[in-house]
Amino acid sequence: MDGVTRGIPDGGGRQSPVPDDGAGVWYAGGLNFSCVQCSVCCRHESGYVFLSRGDLRALAAFCSLSPERFAKTYCRWVTMGGEKRLSLQETTGPEGYDCVFWNGGCTVYAARPCQCRTYPFWPYMLLSSAAWENTAKDCPGTRQTAPVDYTTIQENLMLEAENQKNQIKRPEELDEL
Repeated sequence: MDGVTRGIPDGGGRQSPVPDDGAGVWYAGGLNFSCVQCSVCCRHESGYVFLSRGDLRALAAFCSLSPERFAKTYCRWVTMGGEKRLSLQETTGPEGYDCVFWNGGCTVYAARPCQCRTYPFWPYMLLSSAAWENTAKDCPGTRQTAPVDYTTIQENLMLEAENQKNQIKRPEELDEL
């Protein structure tokens, strides 16, 4: 990194200025996290996993399906803020809602969407140490001793911001894949 100010995506497409070296950022020293594949983030509560074109292509290839067939089989259209977005489906069971690909664990872990790969390094979870601690209550991966450095956290934030820009928002986009 060149030491210039870049910014942290705030989840709404805007950037908060933050020096590349992390000066003044509460997590500048890094955070402990290692995914233990517990699936807590994939289960129990209803939610959305929005897909980008890259996500859809990777998942479709992993499942040996065309992107169109994959979308028809495993996705749903969700309207948020007056805008449609393609999201993975959920199933319901005795413990609540599950990602359509949860079956005793993530069945598409190697091809999981960017939103899943970057968890828990999402903007709202990094707003403050209190927000991180709130996330840590449910995520056992945050209690691991594997340190994730500031640069890697920033890379995850930027990946998620880019992914949000590239989410599939129109059914016609499926025809373009």
